[in-house]
Amino acid sequence: MADIQVANTDADLSGNTVVTEENAYTITGLHTFSRSANAPFACISGSAVVTYLDADKLDGQEGAYYLAAANATGTLAVNRGGTGAATFTDGGVLLGSATSALTAMAVLADSEMIVGDGSGDPVAESGATLRTSIGVGTGDSPTFTAVTAGQVDVTAEGDLRLQDNSGGEYVGLDAPATVSGSYTLTLPAAIGSVDQVLSINNTDGTLQWATPVSGDITSVVAGAGMTGGGASGAVTLNVIGTANKITVNADDITIATTYVGQESLTTLGTVATGTWEATDVGVAHGGTGVSTLTDGGILLGSGSSAITAMAVLADSEMIVGNGSTDPVAESGATLRTSIGVGTGDSPQFTAIEVGAASDTTLARASAGNLTVEGNALYRAGGTDVAIADGGTGAGTAAAAFAALSPLTTRGDILYSPDGTLTGARLAVGGASEVLTSDGTDVAWAAAGGGGFSEFVLAYNESAISCDDQVMTPILCDAEKLDSDSMHDTGSNESRITFTTAGTYFIHMRARTAAADAEWALYMLESDGPNWLYRDTRYITNSSAHCMQVSAILTRSAASYISMQVWQNSGSSQDVQAWTGAGSYSMPLTYMMAFRIA
Repeated sequence: MADIQVANTDADLSGNTVVTEENAYTITGLHTFSRSANAPFACISGSAVVTYLDADKLDGQEGAYYLAAANATGTLAVNRGGTGAATFTDGGVLLGSATSALTAMAVLADSEMIVGDGSGDPVAESGATLRTSIGVGTGDSPTFTAVTAGQVDVTAEGDLRLQDNSGGEYVGLDAPATVSGSYTLTLPAAIGSVDQVLSINNTDGTLQWATPVSGDITSVVAGAGMTGGGASGAVTLNVIGTANKITVNADDITIATTYVGQESLTTLGTVATGTWEATDVGVAHGGTGVSTLTDGGILLGSGSSAITAMAVLADSEMIVGNGSTDPVAESGATLRTSIGVGTGDSPQFTAIEVGAASDTTLARASAGNLTVEGNALYRAGGTDVAIADGGTGAGTAAAAFAALSPLTTRGDILYSPDGTLTGARLAVGGASEVLTSDGTDVAWAAAGGGGFSEFVLAYNESAISCDDQVMTPILCDAEKLDSDSMHDTGSNESRITFTTAGTYFIHMRARTAAADAEWALYMLESDGPNWLYRDTRYITNSSAHCMQVSAILTRSAASYISMQVWQNSGSSQDVQAWTGAGSYSMPLTYMMAFRIA
C-alpha cells in the first residue's frame, strides 16, 4: 500500500494517479472547482487560498492557448485593461467612465461633431448649436488668418479697410454714393516702373502702368476777371473785385456784406449766422432732400429722390443687399445663410482661431483630419490614438497589448508592484522555482519542502448497513494516519474535527454493495444537516461501485465535517469495508484530509 505524496511543486500532474483505488481516478484535462454534484473537486465561497498550484498545469492549457481570442469567455473589466462590454454600437464613438464599462455614443448624424463641456460626457452637435460651440455663432467674433471667397461684397458705400501693422490706422477704399453703372478695375499683372501711373487701357476696366506726358508752360495769360500774367519768371494773377459785390482780400475773396443781389438771383429765404432755413436742398443740388432723419438709422440713396433712413438696427442685425433693391436688416439664421455660413453652406477657412487670436488654431491637416495648434484631433476611422494621448497607438487588440504590455519574454507575469493598477513585468522564474509571496510582494524562489504536517486518513474495517432512505453516518473505526488528532475511533467516528485552523484538501469515498438503487454520498458541515457536496449515482445489481466527493475548504479550529450515505433500494444495503488483503492498497471506504494552507 503506497502512501499519498503531497509536494509543494509546480510539476505537471496531468495523467498521474493521485489516489489509487479499485477504479483508479486519474486527473486529466480541466477540473472545475464548484458546487456541482459530480465535480471531482470543489471549493466553497470564502477566502480559501490554494498555494503552489499552477492553473496552467491543472487545466492542461498553457501559453498561446490563453492568447487565442476563440478561447476567451466573458468580458474583461476596465480595471483589468478591458472594455467591460461585449459589444458596441457600430460606428459609435466610445466613452470612458472610470472603471465602469466603456459606452458607445449613437452613430453621428450627417454634419454632427462631438463637443465636450469640460465636466460631463461629450454630446453630438450640428448646425447653429455647433457653430456657437466652435465660436462662429451669431454672437461671436472669430479671428481668421485668411478667408477664401469667390467674391466679397461691401454694401451701403462701406469701406474696404486695410489696417497697418498695429491695427490702429488703415487705408480705406469705398464706392461713390451713386454708381451709374457697375464696373470692375483689373490690376496689371506686374508692378510698374518708378514715376509711372495707372491708366485705363480700354473700356473694359483693365488698368495699365503708363508714363505721364511731361511738358513746359510757355506762358500764363490772365483770363476774364483777372489781371497780370507773364511768359517767364514768377507770374502773378490778380482777381478783379467789384465794389459792393465782390471784395478781394489778401487771403480770400468774399461777397460784400452790402451786396443786395441781382435780378438773376431769386431770394427764397434768409441765411442767418450760417444756418440754412429755406426749403430742403434736393439731392440734385448736393442736399439730402429731407429735413430730418431717424436717429441711428442707416441712410439709403434713391437716385435723385430724397435720402431715406432705415429703422435702427436691432441687436446683432446686419445690412444685407440683394443686388437690385434696397438692402434689408437680417440676423440669426437668415443672416448666416446670406453670408454663406448657414445650415446648408460649407464655408472654407484656412484655419479658425478659437477663443483667442493665436493660441488655439483649428486647422485642416489632411482629408477628414483636423488639428489644434498642430496636434491631431482623433476621430473614428482616423489616426490611431497615441499612447501619450491616452490611447494604445495601435489599431488591433493584439497590437495594442503588444504596445502597452511590459512583458518581453515567454513566461513573464504581469503584476502590480506598488498596490496600484500600474502593471509591471515579473520575469519568468528559473527551472523548478515556484511563485512565493511575503504578504506584500511576489517573487520566484526554490520550492520548499512542505509547510504543513496536519493529515488524517480514517476508514471502516467492518461493513456498515444502510437502511432504505435513511441518512446513515459512515463510522470509520480505524486509521492509517492522524498527525493532528483530527479523528477519534471511539466516538463520532464519521467526523473529521479540525484541531488547527487552515485550508484543507478533503476527500471522502464509499464503496456500495451491488444492488439496484440510487446511492448518494454526502459531505456535511459541522452545523449539519446541511450538506456541502454529494455524489449521487444509480447502481445496478450487476456490480458494486464507488462514490466520492472532494473539496478544498477553509476550516476554523474545532469545526468538523462528517460523511453520510443514503440509498433507496427498498431494503438495507452495506457500505463495504476494507478487507486488508487482495489487490487493494487503499481502503474501500474512507475519508481523509490534509492541510494545504
